Amino acid sequence: MDDQRPPVPVAPTADHAAHAAPAPDEVAAVLTAVEGLGDRPLGEHVAVFEQAHESLRRVLAGGGRG
Repeated sequence: MDDQRPPVPVAPTADHAAHAAPAPDEVAAVLTAVEGLGDRPLGEHVAVFEQAHESLRRVLAGGGRG
């Protein structure tokens, strides 16, 4: 019988990241903010994630900053 299961998703590799298109400045800024959470008080984390979410939604919608 033919196996009809969908393929198992594979996490991107470092090689994949090296060939991916560069992130727009807005996305790079979001990544920097999220990566810096370890240096910020826990009470600030929610606000950083909310801002990151809003910024990424705007980028995906094509609005960029503004």
